[in-house]
Amino acid sequence: MERITVSDGASGFHRWHARIVGAEALPALTKEEREGKFTETFGYFQPKRYYEERRVLRWEFESQGSVTYRLATGGRPVEFPHYPPRPKGTFPLTHHGYVTISSPDKWRVSLL
Repeated sequence: MERITVSDGASGFHRWHARIVGAEALPALTKEEREGKFTETFGYFQPKRYYEERRVLRWEFESQGSVTYRLATGGRPVEFPHYPPRPKGTFPLTHHGYVTISSPDKWRVSLL
């Protein structure tokens, strides 16, 4: 998994830092609401209580942003780009994987 973080530079331009990390180094996605700014990748590796159980990802952006869900086993990522003001959304997480939240402003994410 590639983890990308952004910080403001002295010149007003953003500096990007990318590094390869293991899944255990990513913050876990939980029912607890998380807030952030810019880009963050979360790991979703919670055991299911029964086979058909699906947790639902809830997100909200202050302005614009996007959500990308990638299965841990690989395959094509699912991306939700959002450009209108104050977008909100939900998506069922069917299997273990990674969720990347990206926005130039603040965002909130949690599991229902």
